[in-house]
Amino acid sequence: MTLRLKILLAITAITAWFAFVTENPSAIATPSFPDKVANKVINTSDIKMSNDETSAKKTDQINGSMALPHLIPRSQLIASQTNKETIVDLFKAANWIPAPPPVSPVVITIAPPQAVAPPLDFRFIGKAIIDGQLNIFLARQEKTLVVKEGQSIDANYKVGKIQPPTMELIYLPLNEIQTLIIGNAIGTHN
Repeated sequence: MTLRLKILLAITAITAWFAFVTENPSAIATPSFPDKVANKVINTSDIKMSNDETSAKKTDQINGSMALPHLIPRSQLIASQTNKETIVDLFKAANWIPAPPPVSPVVITIAPPQAVAPPLDFRFIGKAIIDGQLNIFLARQEKTLVVKEGQSIDANYKVGKIQPPTMELIYLPLNEIQTLIIGNAIGTHN
């Protein structure tokens, strides 16, 4: 017989023995108790349970044959949820990142948009000196206008200063000055 075969037979024998013992518990050797109780089956209904401290120190007798220590009820051994003791979580998660500072609410006040004059819809088309005063020719849509300094064009515009190369138009609802390029003064060439 080879060594491998001997080991295999030994393992098989041990496995068979464990199988036999678990199927037939009476095959296990009984502990050595006094002769009176060796073959006696203990009935759990014969065990007396008590909660007071004086009886806990005593031992109960089962049919007067064997002394067993007093059995403590499970509710006393394991703390119940009704117990008012604080339960400490030994494995709670720890966060090592510092908490961000509290953020105070920021109040943002948005000012209403400031009114602005519309873009100029006038185009410069020419200039001339009439009766000793500088006149400017403007085009607006399909109309041609001849204006001079201080003249009102309509309810929204009035001519301000005329000083070539620019002239001022005042947007009356907002009293805002807008500038229109009119070129150099008459008689100068640059």
